[in-house]
Amino acid sequence: MQLDEKRLQKKIEHWNKIIIGACEQFSRNKIPELVAPLTLDAWLTIDSGMTKNMLHPESGGNLSKLSKPKGETALLFGSEGEFSDHEISQARKADYQIISIGPRNLRTETTALAVISACQALWGGFL
Repeated sequence: MQLDEKRLQKKIEHWNKIIIGACEQFSRNKIPELVAPLTLDAWLTIDSGMTKNMLHPESGGNLSKLSKPKGETALLFGSEGEFSDHEISQARKADYQIISIGPRNLRTETTALAVISACQALWGGFL
């Protein structure tokens, strides 16, 4: 579903308020940058130098078996955890490793929290 520009701006303002509130709650002095949503094609053209991972429940790889990345990590996950075969192929061509957090499908907003928490537990970050 495409959002018109006015609705999109309203959502971005809302999301920024949530980000600021969460940072205040947890005494974080660095506020993460929220960028406008991108299409998958646009996102995959960004060469950020990050470790790139795409989550898919039926992949052969597993998050728990990955080595700790040396720098920043991009985690790409789709609506309710699903990507089409074509999208997975595009991600592979853009150097994304296809990994899984297990056989279950999670809601999009739950996936983000679960995966970031798992990464912090595996690689540190709770200290």
